[in-house]
Amino acid sequence: MRMSVRLPEHWLIDTLPTDMFVESVKIADLRLISNALANNFIAFSSSSLNEEENEKILGILDTLELVIMDLENVKLKNKEEKSDFYNACELAFILLRALPIPNDEISKIKYFYKLITYAYLGQRWQDGRRFLIENESLWNVEVDDNEWDLRLFKNIYKAFLFLVRKKDWNDLNKVSEIIINLRREQSSFEERYLDNVEIRNKKSRAFELLGIYHLSKAIDLTATFMINGDNRSIREAVDLHLDKSIEISENSANIEMNLIIRLLKSMLNQMIHNSIWMVTPKTDAKISSFVNNITKSAKPLYELLYPQRVAILEQGLLDPAHKAIVVDMPTSSGKTIIAEFRILQALNLFSEQKGWVVYVVPTRALVNQITNRLTKDLSQIGIKVAKVSGSLDTDLFEENLLNSSETDFDILVTTAEKLNLLIRNNIEKNINRPLTLAVIDEAHNLEDEYRGINYEILLANLKQDCPNANLLLLTPFIPNSDAIAEWLDPDSPASIGIGLSWQPNDRLIGAIYPEGRARTWKTKFHTLVTERERIKYEGILNVSNTTPIDETRSNLTKTKIAMSFAKQMYGRKGVLIIAQSPQNCWDLADQLSSYLPDIEIDDEIILIKKYIEAELGENFALIKLLNKGIGVHHAGLPDDIRLLMEMLMEDRKINYLVATTTIAQGINFPISTVIMASLYYPYGTKMPTKDFWNIVGRAGRADQGTLGLVGIVIGDQERSKQVELDSLIQYLKQSTNDLVSNLLEMVEDLKMLGNGDLGTLIYRDARWSQFLQYLAHMYNQSQNLGDFNTNAEIFLRRTFGFKSLDTNSQRILVNKVKEYAVKLNNAKASSTLSDSTGFSPEAINRTIGALSTLGLQQNVWDSSRLFKSGSELKDLMGIMLNIPEIKDSLKEVTSRSSVTGKYLADVISDWVEGKTLNEIANKYFGQDDSDSLTKCCRAIYSKIVNAASWGLSSMLKMPANGIDYENLTHEDVKKIKNLPSMIYYGVNTSEAVLMRSVNIPRSIANELGVLFANENNIDTASTTKAMKWLNDLNLENWNKASSSNKLSGEEYKKVWAKLNGLD
Repeated sequence: MRMSVRLPEHWLIDTLPTDMFVESVKIADLRLISNALANNFIAFSSSSLNEEENEKILGILDTLELVIMDLENVKLKNKEEKSDFYNACELAFILLRALPIPNDEISKIKYFYKLITYAYLGQRWQDGRRFLIENESLWNVEVDDNEWDLRLFKNIYKAFLFLVRKKDWNDLNKVSEIIINLRREQSSFEERYLDNVEIRNKKSRAFELLGIYHLSKAIDLTATFMINGDNRSIREAVDLHLDKSIEISENSANIEMNLIIRLLKSMLNQMIHNSIWMVTPKTDAKISSFVNNITKSAKPLYELLYPQRVAILEQGLLDPAHKAIVVDMPTSSGKTIIAEFRILQALNLFSEQKGWVVYVVPTRALVNQITNRLTKDLSQIGIKVAKVSGSLDTDLFEENLLNSSETDFDILVTTAEKLNLLIRNNIEKNINRPLTLAVIDEAHNLEDEYRGINYEILLANLKQDCPNANLLLLTPFIPNSDAIAEWLDPDSPASIGIGLSWQPNDRLIGAIYPEGRARTWKTKFHTLVTERERIKYEGILNVSNTTPIDETRSNLTKTKIAMSFAKQMYGRKGVLIIAQSPQNCWDLADQLSSYLPDIEIDDEIILIKKYIEAELGENFALIKLLNKGIGVHHAGLPDDIRLLMEMLMEDRKINYLVATTTIAQGINFPISTVIMASLYYPYGTKMPTKDFWNIVGRAGRADQGTLGLVGIVIGDQERSKQVELDSLIQYLKQSTNDLVSNLLEMVEDLKMLGNGDLGTLIYRDARWSQFLQYLAHMYNQSQNLGDFNTNAEIFLRRTFGFKSLDTNSQRILVNKVKEYAVKLNNAKASSTLSDSTGFSPEAINRTIGALSTLGLQQNVWDSSRLFKSGSELKDLMGIMLNIPEIKDSLKEVTSRSSVTGKYLADVISDWVEGKTLNEIANKYFGQDDSDSLTKCCRAIYSKIVNAASWGLSSMLKMPANGIDYENLTHEDVKKIKNLPSMIYYGVNTSEAVLMRSVNIPRSIANELGVLFANENNIDTASTTKAMKWLNDLNLENWNKASSSNKLSGEEYKKVWAKLNGLD
């Protein structure tokens, strides 16, 4: 076994063999694993704490305490000395936590004082706090002693633990209540106590009491500061009292108490340093208001996690000199809070110019999630958060929002693709407000095989088109984050990161496999050592001594093995099971449910079950699964259902979530255990290690259990078990590589192109479309062809990939770009349309040509005609099936050998006209079962709503579409403008589009839309106005809108509030 904690550099450490430290940590880690898994693993059903092992740990602890006191007595001058001190304290915490808690109350108190101080000083305060939350019965003591010294000592200890635990204001108020009560009791208890002390001891006992009084005052001051942050001299005040307490303990020769108080002095200073209030003296009024607000919220935040503190207070997050900052920190290290501080600073710096911030997320679902989170955190201090859909178009209501003369938003949440379109369409000019900050969440998507080039071009466009915009990139792993920051800001780049060493709690990773024959096989957990995990335990653990499910060894599949292990993890709240495909999810969830008892169903689950029944039918499988505490999450479910599943996990209302890898980005709920049935995607592609570690990083968070558990299933076929195990070990050893631009791979196409046209490459690789659009955008900004050619290389150097190319590849690319510019110059209209549509000039020319052959008339674009069976929509969809940017998505709508325009048009027409998902599934995707409904939802939500709405919106801007915009009424233009959004949201009126854009369920969007239009001017409406109207709408009108549905108006309002984070 390897050392799982780095030993500090100190002469006292050198006096002991390294093996002694290794052995002690091994014992401690085994005990940690044992305590965490005793209810689930038979191997740990009877953990014994033998005295010989205890003596080994105590021997090491004695040495570590001397090291800590020696280092604590000197001023730590540099990073290395601080690191040694942190390491010594962390090691002491790990070892002390493994020892049995003393039964004697005074010894117990001293044990917990040391445990908590070591946790804080070892930069693991969240572990110490979690230990208190999970083990209240173990740290409690009887405080009603008649002897004043004991009564005082025990009560102050309890106040200290409430200060550390601080689940909410009540805990911090309890600190003050305890201290106030002690002061009230002092007059009666103190005198009686001293009267009973022998005269020769009276003075020393009085001084001991005085020392404890000073300790109580320090704890009281710290608790008050954590509540309100008012005392700017808090460090000096706490030090004053604890120095007096230390002096008294020295004079009374109480060596152990002297050690504890010295440690408490450092620990309370560390708590103050961690305090979120320490950010406010360095910042502005907005941040001060934010801090005040989040310390008083339902889930208050008082202390920053180690990565947050390092980023904000030590590594320059709020230094305005940095135009671009890359925050490279482990998953679950609290990057959203970091972003919020930078956002508030940016808004404050540009407050007079009414500056705004954009928050870019990778998925449509995350647009909702982040909008809700930012609204919850920032709305109470007057920050307005708005969102625009992932649709690659702006409907009437988004235009109203984005073109408003009012400041309808401070923060705009959207996807990379949508922001690219907005920038190319001059959003800054349209709203006459500068973009001051762009936050790019999950920024490692820069390397994504399909979307990476979108992100790279977006950042290049931001640098060019938004001169005031600072950049903040958030990612759990970009090893070359310095290079990314330097690309974005050559003058003052900043990369903030703490590497991979910090984790919110410990994790154990292993391979899960069956061992045995016939119906007598058992589940094994083979632990695997990785460089990322602190625990380095290697061994094979027996999960049970019985066969977990009634299945023969030969019939086991990876799905069944994952399910059986999940069953054995019953009791570990927050189990995430990753399956390879949506169908695997349903199979696994169904099998698991047969082994589980019903859970207690509360009002929230009842409401969500009713909503699912109303939207997807009473026989939908998920409804029964929820009775067993099982949720399901994959691309074959509507976005709102997936969001509700996440909320149930976050509220710990369900125990299991069975999901595909689509859940990897943006999980924001507590997970104790991750079970991976496969490391492969549905079509046989192995999961990149970055995706794997992003999922694994969710197992264990600051507010989750002590030990995160990750299991990967192997060996469903016994003969292949060892090969799979060896392959998995090698997979886990792979380091996270530097982020590399997609352009490096794409440019290889140029070498095969020869004298061919650069534009033809989009038919070989759709990623070239984004690059060609970038060139078209740069051409549109140039005065003429000569100007473009002069600056061509400068345009290319704005991308991350160009400087990584070799000289010859750079030369070839520059020459090809200049050749392509001639083509743009000869077709300027196509170049202009490229900016407004998000299609390459080649796709635009092809589409215009195809539209010309249809001879379309203006009446085609009447929604009452377009979305009827047999309309020209089938021809338009046929054209879309040949547009490089969207054809692949549309062809994946069904597993049929070929997809026709008519088939797509019929599905879309029924969707827009209000047919239920069940009806559409039965008609176009097979039988009346979960499989057909899954295929239907995946086709609509993952393929059609994006691709078809994008294609239609682009056609509306092209010549040959038959529309004479100049002679249309405003009413007609409005109706045409909203046609793509009718596809996107599955409704057939403009009013319903508005309702859907603010998360009103599709089943009542039309009815609520009518009510809104009766009271408001729909032409000037925006999402912010709709949100306010809905929030104020009385139950009578909600009931009126839902009268023909299975849910009452009150129930629909509750669902809507949940989907918007308002509950």
